[in-house]
Amino acid sequence: MKMFFAALALLAVWGNSACAEDCKSIADAQARLACFDKSAKAPKAAIKKPPTDEFADAVAALVRKLTDPESARFTDLFKVSTPDEGEVTCGMVNSKNRMGGYAGARGFIFHRRQNLATLMLSGGSDPDYRGENAASYCVYCANDPRPSR
Repeated sequence: MKMFFAALALLAVWGNSACAEDCKSIADAQARLACFDKSAKAPKAAIKKPPTDEFADAVAALVRKLTDPESARFTDLFKVSTPDEGEVTCGMVNSKNRMGGYAGARGFIFHRRQNLATLMLSGGSDPDYRGENAASYCVYCANDPRPSR
């Protein structure tokens, strides 16, 4: 990757120096300055921004609840629009427990309107694991509405 950027920078410098050499060969001072101005105003390559992750807010809210957030592996992420709770994000997460081993994938639900993530089957480790959140998971996430793959 570093080699790619180094080659790109070298190509840009070489391209600009070729224009500069062409401008230096012009005898008329005003025409030479106009040439340099023209090369300086040349459009620069647009920098592409990486696409935003549509699940970033759900992942960020859930990671705060994990014992080892850096070990989190998210799978089966999808969104559901609900009539009463707005948009919810469902998915599975596997992360390391206090003993350092992966605990197995567990479901989660993220309520965007409340900015609330609930980890299913978390016992006492997630204070938001209550009846209404577990029921929301069963209603919206247990039966994946996406077309079968």
